[in-house]
Amino acid sequence: MAVTLPRGGADSIGLVTGREGGAVHGLGAQYAPADLSGRVVPVIVREQGVGRGAQPLTFLANITERGAGGTEAMTYAAWSSFLIDDGWRTFGVRLDPSRPASHSFAVLDARSDDHVALELWASRLDVHLTAGITPLDTITAQQAGPDRPSLPDWTSSGAIVGLQGGTDEVRRQVDSLLEAGADISAVWLQDW
Repeated sequence: MAVTLPRGGADSIGLVTGREGGAVHGLGAQYAPADLSGRVVPVIVREQGVGRGAQPLTFLANITERGAGGTEAMTYAAWSSFLIDDGWRTFGVRLDPSRPASHSFAVLDARSDDHVALELWASRLDVHLTAGITPLDTITAQQAGPDRPSLPDWTSSGAIVGLQGGTDEVRRQVDSLLEAGADISAVWLQDW
């Protein structure tokens, strides 16, 4: 399903789907309860923080590191894909990853027992709707098809290592790994 807003129109487009009090799961890697019911969740990739709401750790990180505490909704791997499990059937919503607008900021509102709303801050919405008896049926249908993005070739030519400690320390660690014979595709810098 594709919907496009006229130029000069609204700033965002939404999708509302019904549910019968069922659990809502998804939105990429979420470090929160598996059921997103009762919550408003921003769908944006960002630093997940230290503590993500657990006190007093989050409070201390916020006051000593300029807001580094984070929340349950902060994640490195957010994606506007979710499913509703009503216990006797499941229904899935997945934005088309091949469309640039699908990567825009979005907000999921799962506070109501009878519907779930997804607002995408873009002028175009390309969405795949799927259904099944079980969550596995629905996820399998969501992930099938030619639109599933393939991994770039470089991702299989070595390890992607997560390092921190400043430029000199990271370079020292990379050199050590290379000298030991490790193949490295990329370095994920974790320094703040």
